[in-house]
Amino acid sequence: MIQPEFEPAEISVNKYSALFAGSMVSAVLFVIAAAVPASAHHAVNAQFEPDKLVEMTGVLRKFELINPHSYLHMDVKNDKGEYEEWSFETGAPAALRHAGIASKDAFKIGETYKMSVHPSRDGTRTGLVVVWILPDGRKIGFSTAKDLGLAPQAPQPPQ
Repeated sequence: MIQPEFEPAEISVNKYSALFAGSMVSAVLFVIAAAVPASAHHAVNAQFEPDKLVEMTGVLRKFELINPHSYLHMDVKNDKGEYEEWSFETGAPAALRHAGIASKDAFKIGETYKMSVHPSRDGTRTGLVVVWILPDGRKIGFSTAKDLGLAPQAPQPPQ
């Protein structure tokens, strides 16, 4: 058997270098974990057509009050009179609460709702809700609702 010509060095690790290494690993993992949700978020203009507004009426099948955006799943009649399932993106739960929608029980499955939406760019049956008209006539504005005169406008200077 061949013997090494040198003695291997003894590695000494003190408690401070172990703490430092553990802190660095934790910091790297935190940065990676924080970046995942940010990369999953999308740009509204990339997914929807902000210059196109479509009026839709549908029967509510499901309402998801979730972050980062809530979703309405509805049956909407097409030009042939047949129902198609559509999904509409709305604001986050905090934005809905601010608009007076405190829980997902605010909407009844099977009830008919009207809305103005920005349709998807890829032609799928999805849209971004801009104005949501409730059965009692209330209008809830999202996104570009200011442009439609439904959200408070900034005061204009006197002329």
